[in-house]
Amino acid sequence: MSIPCFEGRHKYVDRPAPCWVCGSRSWWDGWRDTASERRHRARCSDRSCPGGSWTVYPADTYPHRGFSLGVVVGAVAAFATGAALASVASEIDTSRWSVARWARWVAMLGDASSLSSLCERIDPTRAPAPRSGGTSVRERAARMLVLLERIAAGYVARGVPLPAGSSGVSRLLAHQLTRFRSVFYLTVRSPPLHADLRSLPP
Repeated sequence: MSIPCFEGRHKYVDRPAPCWVCGSRSWWDGWRDTASERRHRARCSDRSCPGGSWTVYPADTYPHRGFSLGVVVGAVAAFATGAALASVASEIDTSRWSVARWARWVAMLGDASSLSSLCERIDPTRAPAPRSGGTSVRERAARMLVLLERIAAGYVARGVPLPAGSSGVSRLLAHQLTRFRSVFYLTVRSPPLHADLRSLPP
């Protein structure tokens, strides 16, 4: 007698990433509704863990952002390589003031000298990353985009599992959000990027 085996789906097949504090399994914990969308929430399976519950952000989405990080980075990259604010804004149907804010935000995501040193420690075989240059917002934003792309590429080359994303900025900020719950707001000074080289694979 033959009994067919059905490999049906069950509620534990799609599980959120492990707890950002203790690394224990996590469980779905309802939804968070915003004006434009609905997002999953997750909770640590260890009730004594201080991680509690949190909102799950898919690739290129980010807290308090009307536009995805992919759109923001694309707009800033276009502006940083010479496009006018008005033309960039028209391309993505927003105001030139929004693009200018995004460029200032990207320019201030970190200290260029410190991030350049980090690039060289992660991958000393590559040419030195830009430590300094022009002082305009356009030039500082361009430098920051290059540095964060280099850091993300270096992490991946060393075996660090970064979240999915369309740019180094989105992958690194998603990592900071997932690992440390650090949110880089547009309206206040951003926290420093956490980077512990002792945790990198050899």
